[in-house]
Amino acid sequence: PQPYEGAWGLGLGTSSRTRQGGNTIEDATILTDLTELLTGTTAGYEDNYDEVCPYEGGGASDVVYSFTPSIDMAVNMSTCYSSYDTKLYVYQDASGTLALTTSGDPACSDDATHPINNDCTAWTSYIEGVSMAAGTTYYIVIDGYGSDVGEYEVEFNIYNPLAGYTILNAD
Repeated sequence: PQPYEGAWGLGLGTSSRTRQGGNTIEDATILTDLTELLTGTTAGYEDNYDEVCPYEGGGASDVVYSFTPSIDMAVNMSTCYSSYDTKLYVYQDASGTLALTTSGDPACSDDATHPINNDCTAWTSYIEGVSMAAGTTYYIVIDGYGSDVGEYEVEFNIYNPLAGYTILNAD
């Protein structure tokens, strides 16, 4: 989807009163927009999910958010300033079905470098261009590597395929 059509970041549903992630997909915290920073903790939650992206290492507790976009969109996601070794992945409609990015890769990250913020905490996650179709529910899972848990911050930004490029005028 073209990332700049419509009202970016708006979703469907009734927002949760809390921004702390839920324990499972069934009780995921509902997001109605992706315009605010998500903060919370994975400490004290269960280990319900794990994806290899590309590192194996289950055992850390995780939390889940759900988002159903109102328009087609592509989104960048980052755990840049989280306090622990994070894993971040996005399921489409159900557990185990990873959403895809605009490049066709699974929406799954462990230890990816943020392309702009060079002061990120070590071992955090970044996914570029998660493709999201209007009316489809996506589950955003914040996890940890191994048994790592802690405070997280998840930032969402509109995917811009021309980021970092200079557009030259033909004249």
